[in-house]
Amino acid sequence: MEVMGQPADELAKAAAQQLWEDLSWYWPAFGGNGIGESNAVAALIRVLQKRSICEDIDRHPENSRFSFQAYTEVPSTPLLCGKDQGGPTATHRRLDLVVTWGCNENLEGMLLVEAKRLHDTSTADSLIRDIHRINEFSFIEENNHGAGVFEKLDRNYGLVVALTCDDAVASWWGHHFDLDKKDSPARIPDGKRAASWARLGDALSNLEGSIGGVEEFDLSEIFNKCTGYEYFLYAFFPRPLCAQ
Repeated sequence: MEVMGQPADELAKAAAQQLWEDLSWYWPAFGGNGIGESNAVAALIRVLQKRSICEDIDRHPENSRFSFQAYTEVPSTPLLCGKDQGGPTATHRRLDLVVTWGCNENLEGMLLVEAKRLHDTSTADSLIRDIHRINEFSFIEENNHGAGVFEKLDRNYGLVVALTCDDAVASWWGHHFDLDKKDSPARIPDGKRAASWARLGDALSNLEGSIGGVEEFDLSEIFNKCTGYEYFLYAFFPRPLCAQ
């Protein structure tokens, strides 16, 4: 899968590296506590904007102005396919990030993003809802002339990002996307018991055409007396037809 004309996994790795460089300067949390997922969104925006390109190879770069737009906390219209997004309010219909790109005024694609800290049952449930929210997102058309253009873009992708310091969760997530492992991933991560984890695993497995993986950060590089890892989990996927 390519996003903005580049392999999706390379974009994810670049975003993870950017996040780690940021955190190496300053850790925006107390001690070894986890950092907010909005930091991952910020790093992703920087990488995507830096790497945004015109996908049409017939356009010469000297004659084309790259187009890149990033919108945060983007609300959706009511659901298209009738699935639950976690509640009726506008808050529950918002996406963390919507990015569009193209050349000049000719938009070519979009990426819809949700990010979470993933460590317990409630956040596993939230991530399942995030996937539904991305798949069923619809732009607000009232007084928004760009909405009709966005809805018709052929290159239409979703991305979920999860940050965790749980080794078992990271291993379990990676197993869903590791093509070298022929055995099926475990239903739940080691040490977890709630059915929410099984449902999240099913949701990841059901993302047709998805590409995902895990990037790790060695916390000992920042904290002298701290061992362990912070993990950047990701999954890119084409959005289904019902969302277009």
